[in-house]
Amino acid sequence: MYKKILALVITGFILWPVTSQAETSFSTFQEFSGEAANDNAGLSVTAVGDMNGDGYDDFVTAATNNDSGGDNAGAVYLIYGSSAALTSKVLSDSSVVKFSGAAANDYVGTAAGAGDINGDGYDDLLVSNSNSNDYAGVVYLLYGQATKYTAMSLSTASFIKINGETAGEQAGSAIARAGDVNNDGYADFMISAFDKDSNAIDAGAVYLVYGQATRFTDFTLSNVTAVQINGANADDFLATNLSAGDVNGDGYSDILLSTYTHNSNTGAVYLLYGQSSHLTNMNLSSANSVMFTGETAGDFTGMDISSGDINGDGYDDIVTSSVLNSVNGVAAGSVYIIYGQATALTTKSLSDTSVIKYWGEASGDAAGSIDVVGDINNDGYADLVVGASRYDNGSMLDVGAVYVLYGQAAGLTGGNLANSNQKFVGEYAYDGAGDGLSSGGDFNGDGFADVLVTAYTHDTNYVDAGVAYLGYLYIDSDRDGVAGTTGLFSGADCNDEDNTVSANQTYYQDSDADGLGNVSVTLSICSSTVPAGYVTDFTDTNDTVKDITSVIGTTNGDILITYVNGDTATMNVFDDEITDNAIVTPYTSNTQYYLVLSANGKKLALVDVYTKTVLATKVLSENNSYKKNTLLLKVLRKRDLAVIVSKKQSNVLVSLVRINFTKGTLKLKHQITLTNKKIVPASTIIHNKYIYLMKKDTKISKTYFVNKLLQLVKK
Repeated sequence: MYKKILALVITGFILWPVTSQAETSFSTFQEFSGEAANDNAGLSVTAVGDMNGDGYDDFVTAATNNDSGGDNAGAVYLIYGSSAALTSKVLSDSSVVKFSGAAANDYVGTAAGAGDINGDGYDDLLVSNSNSNDYAGVVYLLYGQATKYTAMSLSTASFIKINGETAGEQAGSAIARAGDVNNDGYADFMISAFDKDSNAIDAGAVYLVYGQATRFTDFTLSNVTAVQINGANADDFLATNLSAGDVNGDGYSDILLSTYTHNSNTGAVYLLYGQSSHLTNMNLSSANSVMFTGETAGDFTGMDISSGDINGDGYDDIVTSSVLNSVNGVAAGSVYIIYGQATALTTKSLSDTSVIKYWGEASGDAAGSIDVVGDINNDGYADLVVGASRYDNGSMLDVGAVYVLYGQAAGLTGGNLANSNQKFVGEYAYDGAGDGLSSGGDFNGDGFADVLVTAYTHDTNYVDAGVAYLGYLYIDSDRDGVAGTTGLFSGADCNDEDNTVSANQTYYQDSDADGLGNVSVTLSICSSTVPAGYVTDFTDTNDTVKDITSVIGTTNGDILITYVNGDTATMNVFDDEITDNAIVTPYTSNTQYYLVLSANGKKLALVDVYTKTVLATKVLSENNSYKKNTLLLKVLRKRDLAVIVSKKQSNVLVSLVRINFTKGTLKLKHQITLTNKKIVPASTIIHNKYIYLMKKDTKISKTYFVNKLLQLVKK
C-alpha cells in the first residue's frame, strides 16, 4: 500500500522538512536474535512466570523454521530472568536454553506459560506443535524446577506429551494458561484444536485441563482429564486465541475463547465464568456463555484477546481486537475494552456504546495484537500494549509500531492510538514489529512489568533471522518502589542505589546558550534549582552552535537558517547561481545535513548547516538547464540515495546519487536521459526498489528498477 507523499511548492522551492518523531525505536530494546537466516525467531514470545523459583520471571520465544532438530523442525528458547537486566544476544548464546523440535517439518513455533499446574512453587511451560502426527497435533508440558534446564529436544522424556485426538484437527493451534478456574490452588490450562469437527465441520474445540498435585503423564485429549468445549457453528475454527482472568472478582478464573471467522469473518469472543465444580463437556451453541460479536463482516474480531485490571477496581477487564476494522481507514484496525464487574456481563456487539474502542492511526496499520502486560509504571494499574505490525514510519513501509496505554482509576476512554502514552516503532522496513506481544513479566524483579515484542522478519544478523525485543521501560534498582534513570524512561528516583526515594533532577549543559541542553554533559543532583550553565531541556543535537528551527531557500544561491533563539544566518551554496534553490533534508531526525538542488537542476550539494560548509557538490548536467525538478531521498539497497528527476519541454533527466553523510560525499551512480512530454517530475514515486515516473493523470509512464550495482534498469 502506498502512502501519499505531499510536497509543498512555494515560489519555486520544493521543501521536504525532517519529520519530528516523538517515537522510540526498538533499537533501544534488548534484542534476542535468531540463529540463522530464515529462522523467523520471535514468531511468538511470552512471559512464562518463574520456572526456577528464583524470584525473577522468565520468558520464551520461538523460531518456527530453525533446523536444529531437522529441516524446519523449529525451536523454542527459554531465557531465565535475573536481578541484573538482561542484555542483547543471539539465541545460540550459552545462557539461552534451547528446546528443539522433535522432527523435520514440525515447525514448532508456539509456547506459553501454564502457571503452576501442580502447586509446587515453580511455573510450568507449554509448547505446541499442531503439525505433528498428520496434523493431529501435540502439546508438550514441561514442569518448572529449581535447577535450570539445559538444551534438549522436545522428544525427550522431560516433556509430557498431550496428543490430539484425530488427524487434521491441529491440537495446539493455540495454547494458554487458564488461571485457576475452580479455585483449588492449581493452575489450569487450555489447548485449542481449531480444525476439529466438533459441533459441526471445522467448528473447532478448546480443551480445558485442570491442574492437580500429581504430575501428568502422557495422555490424549479424548481422556476424561480434559473438558471439551465445542465451537458453535461450522467454520468457526474455535479457538484462534485464548485468555483468562477473573472478570467478576469472585476468585474463580474465567476463560476467553475467540473465533475470528464467525459469521462471515465478523468474529466473536466467548466468556465462560469459572466455578468451584469442574466444567463439563459443552457446545457453545447451548452453553451458558457470554458472546461479544464484531461490528462488521470481514473485521476478523478476536484475532487477539487478553485480560487484566486496567482501572484497578478488582475486576479483570476484557480486551480484544479487529485487525481489519476500518473505522479510521481501510484495515486500520481496532481494539475494544469491556470492563469487568461483579454482575455477570451479557452478550452484546462490540459496537455497543459501553465498549471502549481504540483505532489504528492510518489505513493498513492493522492494529490489533494486544496484551494487558501488568503494571509497567508501578502506579497500581495494569497497562495495555497494542501492536500495529503494518504501520509505516514515513517512507519505511511495514516497520510496525507498539503503543502503550497506562491504566488509570477512571478507566481508558478510547480514541486514536496516536494519543497513547508511549509509542515504539520498528527499526527497518517490513520488520512488522508488534505482530506479537507478551503477557507482562518482571524479568529483573524490581516491581515494574517489562515488555516483550516480536519482529520475526527482522534481519539483525541474517535475512529473516527474526528477533524478540525485551524492553525495560522503567527500572527500580534499589527496590524502593520508584524507578531510577537506567530504564528506557527515567523515573523519579535520582539515586537508585540508596534504597530511598530521591527526587530525580537531571540537568543538561547548554554550551551555546540557546536554551537547549545536550545529553553529552549532564548533572544529576537532588535539587530543583537549575545550576548555572545548565537547562532542563536535552534536545540539542549539537551544543556547540545554536539549534536550528528551519532552513529555507532564498535568492542568489543562498539558504536562510533560523535558530531557536530567533537569530538568522545566510549561507551561499552555489556561487554561480543567481536563482532560487530547492532544498530537501534527510528523512532522519538529524537536521545537521541538507541536500540542496539548484533550481535549474544542474547541481546537487550536500550541506552542513551547523558549520555552514558545503561538504560536496555534484554536477548533474553540464549543458542543459531544467525548469521542473524534483528531489527525493530514499534508502534503496540499504544505501542513502537521492533521486533527481528534471525536465525541460520533452527532455527528461533521471539521476541516481549515493549520499554518504558520515564521509560527506556525493557520488553519481547512474543517469539516464529520455524524451517524454508526459512525465511530471513532481509526481515521481519510489516503492521498494522501483522508481515510477508518472504522468499528469497519475498513471505510470516509465518504471525503473534499482539493481545491486545501484543502476537504473528499465522495466
